[in-house]
Amino acid sequence: MKKIFVDMDGVLCDFNKRYTEKFSRTPAEVKADRKNKMYSTHWHIFVDDREFVSLEKMEHADQLLEILRAIDDSIEICILSSAGGFDRQREVQEQKLKWLEAHDIYWPAVIVPGRKYKTGFASSDALIIDDTYDVVESFIKAGGLGVWYKDGGENGLGLIRGHVAQVNR
Repeated sequence: MKKIFVDMDGVLCDFNKRYTEKFSRTPAEVKADRKNKMYSTHWHIFVDDREFVSLEKMEHADQLLEILRAIDDSIEICILSSAGGFDRQREVQEQKLKWLEAHDIYWPAVIVPGRKYKTGFASSDALIIDDTYDVVESFIKAGGLGVWYKDGGENGLGLIRGHVAQVNR
């Protein structure tokens, strides 16, 4: 493995928590409500209010960052996050880059227009760490490796430590 791609929302920062606080419903609940169709409206408000800049770190983000910083001299680390679409990509990218800077995360960062574009970074020597199952699945189908980092915690961290141990052999 030569490169690790790390997602932001749901891995490093807590998009779902802020969204739920702001709109009193989870993103999944809003997307599932086909009658009211408020997700797009909420998305624009979220971006307009520059919420990505001040998201809280995920509970286990510091532990994950510690693992990655311990190997970044031998494995290239890159942030690979989605902007949620082309129409607000510039604003979301700016906000996410400010979040990374505020948290002293200085690895290269690529903010793609949508999650489906993450697959383009897959290769046999690349690993993605992402909380979205279909992103990890697509990355693996495209020839890469993947860790479905659903809730972080010791399970997710353990999987990443396992991959890192393979490299350090």
